[in-house]
Amino acid sequence: MPKFFANYSIVPVQPSDAFPNRTSTNRPYLRVTLAHGGRDFSCYAIVDSGADDCMFPSAFAAQIGLEFTTGRPYLFSGAGSRGQLAYFFDIELEIAGVQKYRLPVGFTQAMDASRVGLLGQNGFFDRFDVSFLLRERKFILET
Repeated sequence: MPKFFANYSIVPVQPSDAFPNRTSTNRPYLRVTLAHGGRDFSCYAIVDSGADDCMFPSAFAAQIGLEFTTGRPYLFSGAGSRGQLAYFFDIELEIAGVQKYRLPVGFTQAMDASRVGLLGQNGFFDRFDVSFLLRERKFILET
């Protein structure tokens, strides 16, 4: 995959006291497929330069035949949280139907409400050069 272009997704958001006129925001969602043991599951993940690792909601593990609590445990923290627990497995990830590779992926209940994964520094940014072109509502992946 020499160069892959993707569009930001425009996501509706609720206006708030801080941003009373904001009704949408741009997010760099990427369609991915998680695969393990002959099973696969397609979903979306946010290309997140602030995430250390690639992680997904715990329910996604069951979709590819994994009992998420049997993975390698790892305590992590996110924005405003500490002591969250993820379980890591080495699985195959396919990017937008184009590029497949094996990497450690964590599954956590802390992300169950979001229903999207995170593609972070270890496992994603260490394999791809990523350019964000927010004004054009595009991002680019290069190997």
